[in-house]
Amino acid sequence: MPTQRAQTTGSSETLPHAVSFVCRHCGAVYAGRSTMPARFCLACGLPVATAAPGAPAVAGPRKRVLLVEDSRVLRGALCKLIASLGHDPVEANNGSEALALAAQQRPDLVITDLVMPEMGGIELIDRLHEHPDLRQVPVIVLTSQHTADTITQGLARNVVDYIVKDISRMKEIRDRLVRHL
Repeated sequence: MPTQRAQTTGSSETLPHAVSFVCRHCGAVYAGRSTMPARFCLACGLPVATAAPGAPAVAGPRKRVLLVEDSRVLRGALCKLIASLGHDPVEANNGSEALALAAQQRPDLVITDLVMPEMGGIELIDRLHEHPDLRQVPVIVLTSQHTADTITQGLARNVVDYIVKDISRMKEIRDRLVRHL
């Protein structure tokens, strides 16, 4: 898991060792050396708390999660969220790349956007369901598309969840991912 330093404010007290921090609101985990005692989450801006060294955010077996998102920034934030939950994110930029990775890596869960270049999410879901080794893999749609038609198209494909992307709803996204992992 890549480490990230938490934003800090306050006095210049130096801690001599690596410390992990967990956001109380969205669950993001930050690891690294800190130079100041007050810490705030980069994702939601709320205070974070010191975690026990090496303690995973969620107990249980690590799962491989294929994240299909064409926005590099959002994909990075969601990969950090998945890693903070104690699971292994696998990144794909579009449906074509995701299909090849899924066949190779056998994910435990697929999270996909709908609107992407080369192959969109609906076609990806259809192709996953056609593949004999991947048809049982649960799929979550995470998209900004929230018209009745797109929601119906997604749910008609037996996805386990349909989440509307909104960076201000990261805690809800996290909670819903925890349910499926």
